[in-house]
Amino acid sequence: MPHVISLRVNEKEKQMLQQICRRKSKSISTLVREALASLLAR
Repeated sequence: MPHVISLRVNEKEKQMLQQICRRKSKSISTLVREALASLLAR
């Protein structure tokens, strides 16, 4: 069963995430998962 992680972002952060999503054709969830995986791999 998957776990849910909730995070809060301000409007500027949300806009930045949406821009990255459009450029990479990925969802915000996917971007956050990839960022978390990269951080944990260090």
